[in-house]
Amino acid sequence: MKLLLVLVSTLLLSSCASLFNPEDCRTDFRSPIPRTVLIDSTTIQVQPGKATPMAFVRGNQAKEAVLITDTRTDTIEVRPRWSEAYYFNFATCGIGFLFDGKTPKKWKYPSTLRLTDRYIDRHRKGADPYADYRYADKGSWNLHISLPYANAFYSAYGKENQWGAGFLGLSLGLSYHTSDKTFVNLSAAGILDSEIPIPVAIDYESPQVKDHRYSILANLSNNHLLLQKRLSLGYGLSYGYDTWNTIHHGIAQEGEKQENIYRTSHSLGFVFPVYYYTRRSFYLGMVYRPMLVQFAHGAHFKYQHTISFDFGWRIRLTR
Repeated sequence: MKLLLVLVSTLLLSSCASLFNPEDCRTDFRSPIPRTVLIDSTTIQVQPGKATPMAFVRGNQAKEAVLITDTRTDTIEVRPRWSEAYYFNFATCGIGFLFDGKTPKKWKYPSTLRLTDRYIDRHRKGADPYADYRYADKGSWNLHISLPYANAFYSAYGKENQWGAGFLGLSLGLSYHTSDKTFVNLSAAGILDSEIPIPVAIDYESPQVKDHRYSILANLSNNHLLLQKRLSLGYGLSYGYDTWNTIHHGIAQEGEKQENIYRTSHSLGFVFPVYYYTRRSFYLGMVYRPMLVQFAHGAHFKYQHTISFDFGWRIRLTR
């Protein structure tokens, strides 16, 4: 019953953008020099060292902004992006996207616009809207935060093997661009097979036996950017700490003997990440980790694997 209530609540709160986003959003304009900004028949004066706010009605259309100084006039486009609340629909296994798909509330304009010469050049009217998102300079560092949301396991231990699948996880990584089209990524991840796609505890009301799995992984991969730097294909090494436990839940009946089984091991193998970058920071994809060597009561060949379907954000640490 408790699990049913959790699922019903998830459905009722599934349209995150429609529920939590107001009709408009605020953008703060900043500029190193005095500028006059004209957008939608509204004029504001932007002074150095001071944020000047403007409210926009949410929508999927770019706003044309005219920037005026004493010496020049520029026209740029203020482009919308998906709001943070819209991404929260991943927490309901994507159900909320069905409700938020056509609402203008799923969009937002940048919270802050710094009107530097570089920003103006990249956002001029008619420029490629994704040129900045695809850009990866040689020598740049990026922080990666991703959520391995759905995970598939093929677990092996001794003479036992079993398939399993579930939800939830977290991955943190650091990447370095060795060229404009290649980068090296070092990451650590934790994945598990939770039965429901939101992080809540499950209370089993009747006695039953469940298998629970989780893995803690360290990955080092070399990655190549394709399709105008929108697609990355990688290969590398993976080292894991794997746990596969068989647990008796509920209260045992009189005279019944319950024995939980705990299996832990270390493993060494490969990692093959594939990601598609939809914007400068957001990406989604799949990570396949075939493990070939298991360290449990000695080292021996033992095939097992995990497959994670995840999404994440790339945060640039250098400019």
